[in-house]
Amino acid sequence: LPSRLAELAAVQPQVLSVAEVLQPMVNAACPPGDFVSEGDTQLNAATGRTHYSVDGTGITVGVLSDSYNYLGGAPTDVANGELPGATNPCGFTDPVTVQAESGDTDEGRAMAQIVHDLAPGADIRFATANYGEQAFASQIRDLATAGAKVIVDDVGYFEEPMYQDGVIGKAVED
Repeated sequence: LPSRLAELAAVQPQVLSVAEVLQPMVNAACPPGDFVSEGDTQLNAATGRTHYSVDGTGITVGVLSDSYNYLGGAPTDVANGELPGATNPCGFTDPVTVQAESGDTDEGRAMAQIVHDLAPGADIRFATANYGEQAFASQIRDLATAGAKVIVDDVGYFEEPMYQDGVIGKAVED
């Protein structure tokens, strides 16, 4: 029993430790992978996909953050079924369209993974929200022009007004 491993280690003074062998995690599974957003459960999205055949197909989702593939992990995420693209094992072969990229944390790729978990059939477009409020507002408009019906972001600018719309709020309204 795992709870008794410390006792086992104490049997011989030469044994420094005993550890449980954990089951490995496998990424390539459909739908979409073993690392599925907790939001999938909270939103009951699996029910929509299973019972109503709704998987995001025909919808474009825009993602605004800092970067998408600065760290170079997107091809691995595609191959593991965590993102759509040519090598996606689940058949979601339309890749994420990168409209503009800047930054170095790839938070945008993490957001795209969540979108892909919830709506694996959706077309995903990414744009950076860097370069200031005007550029952020322009990226929102460009995503909408490219067909994004849903746009998500994880960015805030300190100088955005609190009690009225600034340029970003106006872009959202437009």
